[in-house]
Amino acid sequence: MLCVYCGNSANRFLSIGSKAPRLKDIGAVGIARRKNGGCPFCGSSDRSRLLRLYLEKELEDVSGRLEFLHISPDDILARWLIQQPEINYRCGALFPEDFSEFDAFRLDVSNIDLPNDHADIILCNHVLQQVPDHIKAMRELSRILKPNGWAIIQAPVARKLDSMDEDLTISDPREKRQRFGSTLHCRIYGSDYAQLLQSHGEWRVSEIKPLDFLTQQEVRKNALIEDEIIYRVDAL
Repeated sequence: MLCVYCGNSANRFLSIGSKAPRLKDIGAVGIARRKNGGCPFCGSSDRSRLLRLYLEKELEDVSGRLEFLHISPDDILARWLIQQPEINYRCGALFPEDFSEFDAFRLDVSNIDLPNDHADIILCNHVLQQVPDHIKAMRELSRILKPNGWAIIQAPVARKLDSMDEDLTISDPREKRQRFGSTLHCRIYGSDYAQLLQSHGEWRVSEIKPLDFLTQQEVRKNALIEDEIIYRVDAL
């Protein structure tokens, strides 16, 4: 196994993810406990490796500089994105002081203080599951996306749930962790996640799996989850 970030290899990577039994039972991808998810050298996750490999391919033929907005960034992915000459990288977060390394600005994803048609590319990775008004957040992301722009909007998705499981009233941290995988989460999405995105933005939703742009050998080498879906939206 090889880490695309640090270049180190190992026979096996670290197990990562929540140990909550329920998450395994409902087929929660990208948050339930799994083997070989974390690089033992730099700590990159399978999800951050998948997104980098996808973004590398998408940025290959870009000419000029595109406005790239990263919401609540994954540090290791952000460090790579900043170095890409094809994009003008900015990031925002509800608590920007946590991301001072990247000159983050304050951003509430359900009330984004940016003009319409602002960004060419948006990356919102595992944020919506924490946002009380996630429907408003989807509409805000759609509003600031330029015509012909696109975004990746990732979230924990449980393949065995037909629809989202949500409860904004839970206050007990242990109950949140067991039900949703984190004390910060208030929902986990079901197999209708793409339909939810489609219903609340002026965009077209695509579900992209690793094998749609990588070989089986590349998926194994990079220790990726074969059935993890990238949820891409393209502005109409």
